Amino acid sequence: MDSWRQLALEVIVTLAETAPAMVRKVGGKYIPLIVPQVLQLMTDLDDDPEWSVGDEIVEEDSDR
Repeated sequence: MDSWRQLALEVIVTLAETAPAMVRKVGGKYIPLIVPQVLQLMTDLDDDPEWSVGDEIVEEDSDR
């Protein structure tokens, strides 16, 4: 499934890069519909009920 997702995003990006005038002319009515779908394809969130629970405190910036 991830390969299809990546392929779909690459097609959209390639069209926008190689034919921007055509995308502006023809895709004007589709862009508001495509942008939320592209953003959804770019994210893959796992539902983890314990995402905020940590076992230890990690101090990355320490002056000591």
